[in-house]
Amino acid sequence: MVANVYEIDIMSHLNSDDWFWSKIVLINLYEVFVERKLHIYLTDKQNADITNSCVLDNLGDLKETLFNKFDKGVLVAILPPTVLESLHGKKIEEEIRPSLAKVQAGKDNPGVVMNVVEGKPQFVHRTFAEFFTARWFSRNVKDNRSVLERILSEPEYNFVRDMFDRSLAKDCPLHCGYDA
Repeated sequence: MVANVYEIDIMSHLNSDDWFWSKIVLINLYEVFVERKLHIYLTDKQNADITNSCVLDNLGDLKETLFNKFDKGVLVAILPPTVLESLHGKKIEEEIRPSLAKVQAGKDNPGVVMNVVEGKPQFVHRTFAEFFTARWFSRNVKDNRSVLERILSEPEYNFVRDMFDRSLAKDCPLHCGYDA
């Protein structure tokens, strides 16, 4: 993932005294990797559908739509049903069912969700699901504070907690560890 995300930077910094590894921000690494996967997905989708020439013109909107689908899909993948029922906006499973059906039928491959097993999306790696879980909670913390407090206190959600903290502190110079 690091090589994929920082491919251009690696070439320009290999012979430089200003080595960039100390400036890698974990949350940015996940965001850029997912954005690249989505760009590939949308390019393939546009190439397959010549009648829809504006797919890449609206990349930002489409990216946000797909990110929102991932956000909700991960809740089904990561959280137990009892926790899902406690969330504000309890119809999450109903909302994502059509998207999951397309992935399961092989009609849609966004590059991050690889398959659907027993109604749950299977991400390319669990940490991607945890990244999107943290992203969803950071956007919905006010309505779901009690659920968030409950799951973040459990050891199995350590990476979710770390990504949640990082998403809240994103772009803060102290968090980044260098002068912004």
